[in-house]
Amino acid sequence: MVATPTEEHTRPDPDRQAPEQVELLRHASSTGSGRGRGDDVADLSRGLDALETAGGAPRRRLDPQSVLLPVAALAVVVIAWQLYVMTGHRRTDMVPGPIDVAGTAWELWRTGAFWEAVSTSLGRGLAGFALSILIATPIG
Repeated sequence: MVATPTEEHTRPDPDRQAPEQVELLRHASSTGSGRGRGDDVADLSRGLDALETAGGAPRRRLDPQSVLLPVAALAVVVIAWQLYVMTGHRRTDMVPGPIDVAGTAWELWRTGAFWEAVSTSLGRGLAGFALSILIATPIG
């Protein structure tokens, strides 16, 4: 059997393998003492077949406990941030609280300037990152 160029790069379906190939795999796995190359080929073939099964892996349902911890951690950080701002250790124009940030973000969204502010911030961040690479790479 001559393989076409598309078949050369894909793994053949094990149900449609030639009988001599199946017999070769069986013979290779039954010869020799202990685990041999034939066993490895057969194990690899079974593993690849399991990966190619229709439907893939079963879908997991979202576990509420796996979501609860990250959400609680985020809530703790936001509350601590707001409490820090409320204590007055820093000026609110230097360290705005989450309530101020949310209010400003909503106002920018409402007026249509939100994406302009986001692109400006991302541009500054990327420029700083590129500058740090240019400086740090020659230094090592």
